[in-house]
Amino acid sequence: MNVTHWQAPTALTHATWQAAHAECQALAKSSSTDSITIDWQQCKQVDSSALAFILDLKRSVNKPVLHSQAPIQLRQLAKLYEVENVLGL
Repeated sequence: MNVTHWQAPTALTHATWQAAHAECQALAKSSSTDSITIDWQQCKQVDSSALAFILDLKRSVNKPVLHSQAPIQLRQLAKLYEVENVLGL
């Protein structure tokens, strides 16, 4: 499978999600890969905006969005909002 990798910023919050989304979406749309993998290794801070980021990205790029090293905080938020299966976390 041909995959595009995108590095999440150190914080994906209300203050940063729009710039991150534009960058990730542009990369995903410009690539001819089958899916996009978000590498969360450097991301140390998330809020519910990260969930919206993933949901909108999945809708807009129309290809699977995979996750590498998703932070525990992101997984906990997804579980709290009952969207972990929808987000693939």
